[in-house]
Amino acid sequence: MSPKSNVKYLRNGSWVTHIKADEEVERGFSWIEHHKIISKDKRPKCCAFKPQIKKSKKKIKGCDHNNPLRGAHVIIGKNPKQRTQYIIPVCKTHNDDMFSFFKTNDPMKVKYVKAVRARKSLTEGQQFGLINRNKKRKNKKPSSSKYSKVATWRLAKRKNREKFTYDGKSGLKVSDFYIRRSTKRLVKRK
Repeated sequence: MSPKSNVKYLRNGSWVTHIKADEEVERGFSWIEHHKIISKDKRPKCCAFKPQIKKSKKKIKGCDHNNPLRGAHVIIGKNPKQRTQYIIPVCKTHNDDMFSFFKTNDPMKVKYVKAVRARKSLTEGQQFGLINRNKKRKNKKPSSSKYSKVATWRLAKRKNREKFTYDGKSGLKVSDFYIRRSTKRLVKRK
């Protein structure tokens, strides 16, 4: 799926309907961060029209447009047939949590907004990847050589040496290794 198909531009006055998320997420995953990454909008604002009247004829107020705390799961339209889930930035009042006036299946009118696909796989690596990469690096023993393995191998090859030493391993044959073009890494021949 191309990046453009993950974003849908909604015009002023468009209707969306709150729905329950169909994907469970681990602790630390944020739907508002998901929206920021895909939409490339660093400071999104609550996109709900204010004031609105709910089905129960209650007027909605108390919106904080400058601080969207939630990424609301919605489908586009008032009574939509298509069930594709999107995320839009909303404040606590306009989200469908326990402190909100809006509940699941309530329609809501929105201002111009980029609605992004609600697929955690699109940004999961970007949200969790940094944490996992740092853990892997901590476990890795620091290299005692000031040159990389590739640089050490190239130097030995240039000087027509048969063997080279890297990171405490001596007696490595120059002819046993080559540089893989696709990854530019030093690989041992089979």
